[in-house]
This record gives sequence, structure tokens and C-alpha cells, in this order.
Amino acid sequence: MTVRSPAESIPRSLLLGASAGVAATLAMSGLMLMAQRAGLLGRSPPRHIVERALARAHVRRRLSPRHRQGLAAIAHLGFGASQGALYAVLHQWLGRRLGRQRPGPITPTAATGVPFGLLVWAASYAGWIPAFGILPAPSRDRPGRPASMVLAHVVYGATLAYTLRKLPLRLPAHGA
Repeated sequence: MTVRSPAESIPRSLLLGASAGVAATLAMSGLMLMAQRAGLLGRSPPRHIVERALARAHVRRRLSPRHRQGLAAIAHLGFGASQGALYAVLHQWLGRRLGRQRPGPITPTAATGVPFGLLVWAASYAGWIPAFGILPAPSRDRPGRPASMVLAHVVYGATLAYTLRKLPLRLPAHGA
């Protein structure tokens, strides 16, 4: 097996991580839809985020509700893809650091994916989302939304790690 430099392997990790992030976002969106139908979410957080951004850009009224919903879905998938790419690169970096101390590959698992998903939740729902006045902090939010979103991010993290583990992270050797 040929060892690849980070310059060669990072673009592949970004692409595979983004793909795994989309798959994980779809899984999490299914749970969010169930929570919304159960009356726990109200309007979905991605929809809140897009509605606020469009209002601040003074274009909200120019778009139909259907178009705004479509933008919310695209934004949610895009954010999930970006976080999946970040996870893959961080996992690769950590694998390189730990690989020097322990033999064999370090594969993505729920033990790293779930904490990553929870970190994304904390940075978003207890961080920049309330800081921008999009939704209240979890302690002041509507009953059911914080727990639903924590669970959705657990699903995201577990699915992200599982999907990434199933994708071919290593590049084949030249000429193989």
C-alpha cells in the first residue's frame, strides 16, 4: 500500500465526508420530520434559519413559501455536507496522529460520530443560532425542540460515521 500525503488524501476525504454528510442529513431529517409531525419542533430549525437570512437580505417576500422551503432543504443538506467533510478530515488527521502510536487503520465509529454530532448541535443550537436571534437558547426554547434536535444530531453523527466507514477512504496505490 502506498502512503499518500495529506495534500493527496484531503480532497478525497472532503468529498467522501461531504457525501456521508448528505446521507446523515437525510437520516436526521427523517427524525426531524417525525418530531415536527408530533408537534415538537414547530417550524423546522433549517426553515427558521433560512427565513431569517432571507428577511435580513430583504428578499423573503419575493419568494413563495414553496421556494423558501426548498432553500431550507438545500441549506440543511449543504450544512450537513460541510460538517461531514469536516468530520472526515478531522478523523483522518486524528487517525494519522494516533496511527503513529497504534497499528492498523482507525475507522469511523459511533464513538466518534455521535460526539461530533452533539458538538455540531451545541455549536449551532447553543451557539450561533441564538447569538443571531434565530431561535432561543435550548433552555428557553419550546418544550420538545431541544431534545428532538439533540436526538436528531445523535442520528446524524452515528449515520455519518457508519456511512463514512462504508465508503472507500483509502486511495488505491498508483498502478493498482
